[in-house]
Amino acid sequence: MESRRSYDPAGTRQALVDAAFDEIMRVGYRGTSLNRIISAAEVTKGALYHHFRGGKRALSYAVLDERIRPDLEVRWFAPLKEAADPVDALQAVLRAVVAEDGASLAYSGSPVNNLAQEMSTADEGFRERMEVVYTAWREAIGEALRQGQAEGTVRENVQTDEVAVVVVALMDGAAGQTKLTRDPAVLRTCIEGLGHYLEALRPRRGFRG
Repeated sequence: MESRRSYDPAGTRQALVDAAFDEIMRVGYRGTSLNRIISAAEVTKGALYHHFRGGKRALSYAVLDERIRPDLEVRWFAPLKEAADPVDALQAVLRAVVAEDGASLAYSGSPVNNLAQEMSTADEGFRERMEVVYTAWREAIGEALRQGQAEGTVRENVQTDEVAVVVVALMDGAAGQTKLTRDPAVLRTCIEGLGHYLEALRPRRGFRG
């Protein structure tokens, strides 16, 4: 199978990252097997170490940087950017999470939450990368809320950075509880509660503040 990828180094690298992502989601970082990743990617061990000289750790860092972070950018950051009504934008993101991710969260959990729980105290490289991801997530929400304040769709007295911390923490907790219970209904309940919280950020009619 390797011969098919011999003249496609970018494709080989992507196949390894994708296979590693699936493996980590299935069994966690500690349970990850390079042999299974190589088999799933249909490459040789030499190809793996050519692209990721640090082996399992380097490949897993690439999963975080190239699969998990970009997914957050598509699912969360992009819809919030330049949103005149961030509450509406956040509600739409939450509905998409329920519709698209309920079953997968109940089975395998959230990639961000899984790695944060497993690796933040075990590997400083993971912790640093996870901190970057979570900081960017909070900043995207906070900036959207400040834009909403400027547009008059979010109350002026809302502490935007504090709300961003709460939203990310609730999403993390929802993912963890959904995985623990194996019940997508838990996710729906958490998202519904978060949705009510977000609605309270809107200005009251006839009142600014």
